[in-house]
Amino acid sequence: MTRLQILIVSLAAVLFFGIYFGFSTQSLSQKEFSQSKNLEGIDVNMEEFISHSKERLGMEVLNSIEWEEDFVNSSGDSTDKLEGLKELSGLWFRAGNKPIAGYYAYAAADIGNSESSWSIAGTTFASALTDNYEPYVLQFCKQQAVRAFENAISINPDKLQHRINLAVTHAELPSQENPMRGVLMLQELEEQFPQEARVPLAIARLAIKTGQNERAEDRLEQAYALDSADPDIVCLLAHVYFENGDSRAETLSLKCDSLKINN
Repeated sequence: MTRLQILIVSLAAVLFFGIYFGFSTQSLSQKEFSQSKNLEGIDVNMEEFISHSKERLGMEVLNSIEWEEDFVNSSGDSTDKLEGLKELSGLWFRAGNKPIAGYYAYAAADIGNSESSWSIAGTTFASALTDNYEPYVLQFCKQQAVRAFENAISINPDKLQHRINLAVTHAELPSQENPMRGVLMLQELEEQFPQEARVPLAIARLAIKTGQNERAEDRLEQAYALDSADPDIVCLLAHVYFENGDSRAETLSLKCDSLKINN
């Protein structure tokens, strides 16, 4: 499996668990991430941002990134350029800079225009939403994540995970105009897909984030009844049981460990 494939699988598998339990990142200054408002939302000067961000990189990582940049800029073949953009996204993601990783993933999706590439761009930007960036940086990442997920949905409207990801993105960073939009989207999905365990799982994660452990427990038990073999559900329910002082935590923790080994 290539590094790119590993990154894709990792993003798809752990992104939203990571969102609710947090990542840490250095704060960006106003100088390093210029912004302007237009009719479509927030624009940023990525060239300036990338330039300043390179100052934080070690020499080995910097050399790899600049080599890949030269490859992308000199490539006349769209397939080579696409692969180079994906590699740049992976390099920046591993370096801990998710906005730039999202920027290159979005550029790759613009070329590939596939359901999976738009989903990866969306999850990459969305992974920055609980990091310690300036508010307008978070708004930019949310804006780009929403656009990417909407593009994925337009290609495959029947794939539920894209709709869940879009709803969670809205819920993670609510707008002042419509703060309940993400939650309402999830509730609507729950009504449309009552047999889908992933929807109550997403709602449970939101409840955990806001300290509503009892509500999270109810939703996770609902999800567990629908899919008792999903390690995300089992492990998170074990965690909530432990936090709530429930004796069932030990049994589910053992099951969680077993599922992790076999998956």
